[in-house]
Amino acid sequence: MPPLLFAIAIIALIVMAGFWLRRERTSAAAAVAVRNELIARYDLDEAYVSGEDDSLIGLSFATRQLLFGTIGAPQRLPFDALRAVEGLRDGVVMVRTARDGAPLAPTNDASDLPPHSVRSLALRITVDGPEPGVHTILFADGGKQGLDPQNMYLRQQAVLTEAWYGRLVKAMQEAVAGPV
Repeated sequence: MPPLLFAIAIIALIVMAGFWLRRERTSAAAAVAVRNELIARYDLDEAYVSGEDDSLIGLSFATRQLLFGTIGAPQRLPFDALRAVEGLRDGVVMVRTARDGAPLAPTNDASDLPPHSVRSLALRITVDGPEPGVHTILFADGGKQGLDPQNMYLRQQAVLTEAWYGRLVKAMQEAVAGPV
C-alpha cells in the first residue's frame, strides 16, 4: 500500500472514531437529561433509562409509585400493581420474585446459555392494574455476537440490573406489608 493511501486511511479512521465518540457522549448526555426530567416530573427517588431501547423504570418510595414503559409512553402504577420481577440473561430467567409466591410460567434452562458471551441483560416486570401486562427493561444489548462476561460495560450493567432488581423486590415487599 502506498504511503499516501495508508496515511489517508489512518486519517479517515481517526475522523470516524471521533464522530463515533461524540455521538456516544451525546446519547449518554441525552439519557441523563431524560432521567433527570423523569425524576423531577414524576417525583421519583430514582430512575433508569435504557440507552439500548428507550425502556425505563422509576420508583418513588414516598408515594409508593412505579414508573415503567418507554420514553414516549411511560406508565405509572402503585407498588401493589407489581406482581413479579424477573432477571433475564439472553432471555432466560436467572432469578425471579413473585408477589404472591405463586409459581410463574416455566422458562428455559440456564444451562442452555453459552458461557463465553452475554447477548442481553434485562428485567421483566409483570403488573396488574388497569392495563395488566409484562414489560421488559433492557440494561445491556451485546448484539448477535454478545459480550465477553468480563467486559467492563457488561459488568457495570450487571451491577445496575441487580440493583434495580433489588429495588423492585423491595417495592413488592412494601406493597404486601402495607403502609408503614
